Amino acid sequence: MTIKKINFLFCCLCLLLSIETQAVIVNDVTGMTPVQVAAVVQPESTQQVAELIKQTSGSISIAGGKYSMGGQTAIQGALQIDTQKLNHVIAFNPEQKLLTIEAGASWCQVQELIDPYGLSVKIMQSYADFSIGGSLSVNVHGRYFGEGPIILSVEEFKIVLAHGSVVVASPT
Repeated sequence: MTIKKINFLFCCLCLLLSIETQAVIVNDVTGMTPVQVAAVVQPESTQQVAELIKQTSGSISIAGGKYSMGGQTAIQGALQIDTQKLNHVIAFNPEQKLLTIEAGASWCQVQELIDPYGLSVKIMQSYADFSIGGSLSVNVHGRYFGEGPIILSVEEFKIVLAHGSVVVASPT
């Protein structure tokens, strides 16, 4: 084994140890509910989320924009998955009015992308800088009475289950 490989392995080991042992205080937008989590990680793909879940034996919490008030995005001593880096556009077809985007993206990001095509999300709160995944997870509503929740703007989504498998959820 060469010195470069040993250094790389040592760096990886240190990174893993710091994730497991370095507690972090996290909070929501109010700043009123600090929670000490075991670590915060920012995966950049669904596959990385699945691997984190498979490798973690304790509790896991998920945070997006952290606009859910009251500590819902954090669990004491848990691994917190921060979805902010999961914010990429996967596909956009304005003619079919279909957008595939990652859960950490904000609704504001979606509106800015689709507006030049004369499109907009029909059901939306007046403030739209919260994450797509977070809003779907809490069944957030829009500001238009009688239109229902934002989930009605979604045809399907991928979700990573507790044992790490990835499934597609839809009304059917």
